Amino acid sequence: MGNYGEDDANIMPGVAPLQEALKKYGKNFDIKVFPGAKHAFNNNTNADRYHPDASKDAWARTSSFYKKNLAA
Repeated sequence: MGNYGEDDANIMPGVAPLQEALKKYGKNFDIKVFPGAKHAFNNNTNADRYHPDASKDAWARTSSFYKKNLAA
């Protein structure tokens, strides 16, 4: 499960290789890249980085993932 900002120059170079490796080894995964989002796009205390739409969607995706995979 991964939520990534498209404009995160440090992280994005590793996303495609990660996806390829997960596919190669038959792992289930859910990766979403948010267009126009930077690193730390959930940080609502940083107006330069905060991306409200991506943040809302990423939080919903993460919460759903936790409920599905970690709930007892």
